[in-house]
Amino acid sequence: MGPDDKFISLAEAAKHCDYSQEYLGILCRKNKLKSVKIGRNWVTKKEWLEEYLGKVNPPLGGNLDRELEMRKLEKEEKVELEKMRLEKEGEIELEKIRTQKEIEFKKLENVQNIQEVQKVQEVQIVEKPVEKLQDEKAAIQNLITERLRLQERKFQEILTKTQVEKEILAKKLETQITEIKKRVSQRPLILKPKL
Repeated sequence: MGPDDKFISLAEAAKHCDYSQEYLGILCRKNKLKSVKIGRNWVTKKEWLEEYLGKVNPPLGGNLDRELEMRKLEKEEKVELEKMRLEKEGEIELEKIRTQKEIEFKKLENVQNIQEVQKVQEVQIVEKPVEKLQDEKAAIQNLITERLRLQERKFQEILTKTQVEKEILAKKLETQITEIKKRVSQRPLILKPKL
């Protein structure tokens, strides 16, 4: 195994050419640069990089073709980097939406009156496809309905528990009253004469 047979990271490969690590990653994903994915990282070999550079940078002649190819590659790189940026922004937007929904659900948990829950406004997100908004609306409505059912069940359990406790207390009071009546009826009535 020679020194060129060793895998190198894309960061290391970027040091050996005029391309950035990100652009080399794009080339790897498009199978334009020979590479292997280990885990979540792409690696290549020095000879594979030189082979690719030899294809896009021919040693003699073809300066116009080379210039056109470079411009085309630069455009592709810009497009790919813009896509990556938009994906990242989309992930951030999704995280904001999740946070907003969690806040809304916590508010719903704290609402005591069930009728107020039905009046809570849904989170509206600008520039989302209508289908996604409808799916989210349905999901939120389902969650609200489920939370309402849960709160109703808890309320009914509390009411039932309270009624059972009242009945037990009433029985205890009845037994105490009957015991007191028995005691009173068993005592002789003592009258004191008036002087």
